[in-house]
Amino acid sequence: MPFHACRRSIFQSVALLALLIGAPACTVFNATPSYVAPAANLPTLPGVGTADVGFSIGSNGAEVQAAVAPTTNILLTGQVHNYRADAGRDAFWSYEGGFGTYAWRPSGVLLACYMGTGAGGGRAEGYTSRYGFGSSGDSVGRASRTRFTSQYVLPMIGWRSPSGVLEGAVGLKVSAVQFSRLQLTETRSDQRYVADSLGFGSYQTFRTTEFTDRSGSTRAHVQVVSSLSAEVAPRLRLTGRFGVDLDASSNLKPFEVRPLIITLGLTCRLGKAYQLDRRPPQIRYW
Repeated sequence: MPFHACRRSIFQSVALLALLIGAPACTVFNATPSYVAPAANLPTLPGVGTADVGFSIGSNGAEVQAAVAPTTNILLTGQVHNYRADAGRDAFWSYEGGFGTYAWRPSGVLLACYMGTGAGGGRAEGYTSRYGFGSSGDSVGRASRTRFTSQYVLPMIGWRSPSGVLEGAVGLKVSAVQFSRLQLTETRSDQRYVADSLGFGSYQTFRTTEFTDRSGSTRAHVQVVSSLSAEVAPRLRLTGRFGVDLDASSNLKPFEVRPLIITLGLTCRLGKAYQLDRRPPQIRYW
């Protein structure tokens, strides 16, 4: 198969997979979230003097991710994350920065590990009703307000095809998220028919509110993410990510995190990357 036809086929396959899986993933989780995690940054830079800048969108919102290799085996990363849903009632943001080391093996396998820190916050509001939106029944309104800092470590393993068209990676991100603000509110409304002594009556609403303040708590998050990118034009790559983020420390139902991560975006490779993509990585091997 010609190179340009192979590249077109890869592009179409990844785009179709994102539409079939990614679109439903944005709506299957109806609980009011208290935290929406950014996708792990999994750079596969070919060598010193190269950089990646990418934009992606998916089930956990929109992200801008960047990575640069300023020296041999040294890697710097950064990203900005924004999530909005339900006409702005759910809104979360965060930013992260990190550094670490990487090395390509002669077999074309990348070994890397880096760590970093971040900060963010957000809010969410949700509504559920046992009987839909009728004139009677129970309804529950939930709201969360959060602000946090985080520290993480991320080991990863990557690979690249001999031609440089395909690149992939798998990473394990372990984070400690410290919440300076974690306030959860649940309001239950029960509509009942109340009749007087003559038999006449009307529906009345009875409300109870439960407020939980867990500010100062720390929660451990474990995220497993895989990525696959394909070159669609010189210096431009189509990148997809798939993974899960789990709260390993506590169960906050119905204020859980958004667990599923499915993103699709474009990555621009800068520096010497275009030349390095056409020959083995020119770096020192372990």
